[in-house]
This record gives sequence, structure tokens and C-alpha cells, in this order.
Amino acid sequence: MINLNHLKIFEKYNGDSDGFARAGSKIEKEQMDHNYWFMIANFKHDLELVRKGLTSDGFNKDLERRLNEQVDVEAQERLKEAKKNERNILIAIFHRIKAWVTRY
Repeated sequence: MINLNHLKIFEKYNGDSDGFARAGSKIEKEQMDHNYWFMIANFKHDLELVRKGLTSDGFNKDLERRLNEQVDVEAQERLKEAKKNERNILIAIFHRIKAWVTRY
């Protein structure tokens, strides 16, 4: 089951599995294998599709079921919150660029 520690490791390497393979500590590699990495990447992708409204009700229900089966509660909250934070960061960057461009 994916837990908060798995997500912290994934986030530490920004989802870069090659970076993790090269620079991950022995302890991190004992706790996190490629199966966890793949599952986290897929969940993040699926949650992004849901956030964008590109999924069906059936997909959403299946995703919720898979999250409940494969991800502990704390990790689920962090996965869902991460998408909100990423969106807010992108919006802030867009507004800064827009303000800079329109200034000239």
C-alpha cells in the first residue's frame, strides 16, 4: 500500500525515476521500488484527468476504489491536495507572465 513516505520520496525526485535510480539513498530504495513509483505516477495522472473534467463517472468511481484499496488515507489526501497546489502555482506563474508582458 502506498503511504506518505512513498509520496515524499516520489516528490523529492519530482517524479523523475532516473534521478531516483541514480541518486536515491539505499534506505529510500529499500522503501520504494519501481512498482510504487509507477502506481504513484499513474494516480497523479488519473487525478489530473479528473481535475480537468476529462473523465466519466465510471472512471471516477473506479479511481476512488483503487485509491481506497492501494493508498492509505494520509497519502490520498496528499495526492489530492498536491494537484490543487500545482494548479495554483501555474495560475500564479501565468499571472506574473501576463503582468510582465502587458507592462511593455
